[in-house]
Amino acid sequence: MVRQNKVITVFISSPSDVSIERSIVGEVIEDINRLKGDTLGYQMRTVTWENDVIPTFGETPQAVIDKDVGDEYDVFLGIMSTRFGTPTDDAASGTEHEFEKAYARKIQKPNSLEIMFYFQEPGHSGRSINIEELAKVEKFKSNISDKGLYALYKSTEEFKTKVSAHLSKIMDRVVQKNELGASSPVSSNRENTENNKKDLPNQPLADPLSFLTGLDDAEEPGLFELSEQTSDALSAASIQLGSLNSAVTKMAEEIQTQAAKLNANPNGPSQADIRTSYKESSRSMEAFVETSAAVLPLFHNHLSEGIRLSRDLIIILSQDNIGTREEREELLDSFVHMRNGMQSGLDGFVGLSETLASLPRATSFFNRAKKRTKAVVDGICGLTSSAIEQIDEIIEILNEY
Repeated sequence: MVRQNKVITVFISSPSDVSIERSIVGEVIEDINRLKGDTLGYQMRTVTWENDVIPTFGETPQAVIDKDVGDEYDVFLGIMSTRFGTPTDDAASGTEHEFEKAYARKIQKPNSLEIMFYFQEPGHSGRSINIEELAKVEKFKSNISDKGLYALYKSTEEFKTKVSAHLSKIMDRVVQKNELGASSPVSSNRENTENNKKDLPNQPLADPLSFLTGLDDAEEPGLFELSEQTSDALSAASIQLGSLNSAVTKMAEEIQTQAAKLNANPNGPSQADIRTSYKESSRSMEAFVETSAAVLPLFHNHLSEGIRLSRDLIIILSQDNIGTREEREELLDSFVHMRNGMQSGLDGFVGLSETLASLPRATSFFNRAKKRTKAVVDGICGLTSSAIEQIDEIIEILNEY
């Protein structure tokens, strides 16, 4: 008799810009089914709107997807890169709507499904970037960070590696959950053997490793790992802040070049020259916006990670009383140096924001570029101000020791 495999359904939820990643999930599932699914008696199957939703009219697209996909899938797998997606009646995008539905089901019935979410790190997609869309992605990422743990990837190759490992573990987890409680032939044979040994004591020996039961086996970074990770994160943040400063300098130089061309005409610039100058200046500002859209999320992530790791490092230093006074002072000096550098950068960005606000509303494309550039600069100011406040708190704590 042919054994019928049990099915584990994986619902893929994403905007349209990650079609390659969606295809990769299908390829990975085929590999898992071939390599281990048949042996375990399980098969994974993707659920997608492309293949499982019936074309129809009279309802909103999201309502049709909800009806045909249903709530019976076993795994929710979300993916986002640079696009957030199309708004629905109750959410800013279809993917957000589908995640919230899955999360509500998870809260109500924790064992009913697994939820996984993957975000591509900005600047690695090779796709055109819309700063408004990317900002929505980053906000959504921040919102769900309080609800669980998401995964980051740079390339599609890295995505495939991670999703392969994760889905393979998901299959093992589902199998273990479904088969839990089934009697083992080995344990049954052992019981029969023990029952036949009438002359031996009935009580088994205590497990000599029972004292390990219940211990948390999760990796807990120590002082040296935290020091290295903190240094790496903050160094990366400094590099990205330098990239933003370089982008500002380049934009300013290009705008100054256009102004110099206008002033070089002894008879004064013509209307055509002025329009050309504003157009070129607008392009310079849009280039700055595009660069910032790629760099800002990385700067935010590395800076936040560096500050979080710094707090963990301080806790270990204070609780375990490790590290010399010189090492603590060196750590303090590094934060003071970073704080001063960020304050200097903040002053420059605040000045740039004021300059942008004072520029004339010359043409429609110049107005748009000016507005977008000022929004980015103000965002950098807010992010940097918040980081300085947190660094000040760390400096205050270090001064107490």
